[in-house]
Amino acid sequence: MLGHPVVATGRFVGRLYGLSFSDLFEAAMRSHQGHLVMLTHAGLHRPRLPDLLADQNLAAGITWASGELPSAAVLAAPFRQWVRAD
Repeated sequence: MLGHPVVATGRFVGRLYGLSFSDLFEAAMRSHQGHLVMLTHAGLHRPRLPDLLADQNLAAGITWASGELPSAAVLAAPFRQWVRAD
């Protein structure tokens, strides 16, 4: 259940913002042990995709593709206003 995409996304986002925007991040970065904990937190021990370069390429493609729909939605509003003004 913890590996389900919806749950994993919530855990990732919660940890990312909960840690990055709190005093805990600065405290963790000031000590060697805290830094090691942060590295362990970013560890990806996934046997199904051992090639990290392929994983990064896949992530980049997903990120790029998922940004297209919001960009199209943002550009649609001025386009509609432009068409109505003519």
